Amino acid sequence: MPGIQIGHGAIISANATVVKNVEPYAIYGGNPAKLIKKRFTDEMVEFLLKLQWWNWDEEEIFHNLEKLTSECGLVQFMNQSLDKGPFYHGSKADLKAGELLEPGYGSNYGEGKKANYVYLTGTLDAAIWGAELAVGDGRGRIYIVEPLGAFENDPNLTDKKFPGNPTRSYRSKSSLRIVGEVLDWEEHAPEVLQNMLNNLEELKRQGIEAIND
Repeated sequence: MPGIQIGHGAIISANATVVKNVEPYAIYGGNPAKLIKKRFTDEMVEFLLKLQWWNWDEEEIFHNLEKLTSECGLVQFMNQSLDKGPFYHGSKADLKAGELLEPGYGSNYGEGKKANYVYLTGTLDAAIWGAELAVGDGRGRIYIVEPLGAFENDPNLTDKKFPGNPTRSYRSKSSLRIVGEVLDWEEHAPEVLQNMLNNLEELKRQGIEAIND
């Protein structure tokens, strides 16, 4: 039908009659055609539309075919487009290589509500802050981690304090696998740490909570 647009990556069932625009990377069926389900998350669809792999030359497509044709590969592609790592996580938990860090622990901000995400960073300095501010009685530790799913910019920092994400701070709803530990790192000076703790206490007093959705 003239004027109707079919989005990239859309799947339309046989004998379906398309009477209006079809969303990209979605599955349609019926008569008239209706949306059955989306093939990927909105975040993944946005990434694929920016990637525009269909404009690549044949050699590049075949070189990346395995990633382009599996959900795991696409997640890896999306993560690498954001940051190739390595990644770190600061904590006071005593963990070993192979163990998983998962969402659900208390936030370091506000009332310490249960976090829907687990956090990682591409900079050692941000990880040091994470280790020093983490809840717990043990010593601060910095783990080298591997994200097992998609991650995104941490809006608590990137949308407010550091536009453009120079601290390379991210969050994920998937687990992080510990692959090692950084043993040689320098703590912040006591007065610098205390100033940060005072700032966090002030945020708590004001009722400001971490963005958790």
